[in-house]
Amino acid sequence: NTVFRADNAIVYETPRWARLVGRVMYAFGEDAGGVKRALDDVGASLQYYSGPVYLAYGYDSRRNATANDLRTWHSVGGSYD
Repeated sequence: NTVFRADNAIVYETPRWARLVGRVMYAFGEDAGGVKRALDDVGASLQYYSGPVYLAYGYDSRRNATANDLRTWHSVGGSYD
């Protein structure tokens, strides 16, 4: 599940394999005033499901509107139910 919506995105989700699911995403940014790769967004995640245990890791990297700044986030989470 994503926290935000990325426009112009291509997403691939793997079939569940050995209790793991992976996702990769690339969102084409805009050509804002001739700036190439402005607002490009790359993401990936890995999720582990095993009975009551759920673990996840997420990665996201996004350029700003002038493509001169790249921000990266790493997220981890889990639950036991």
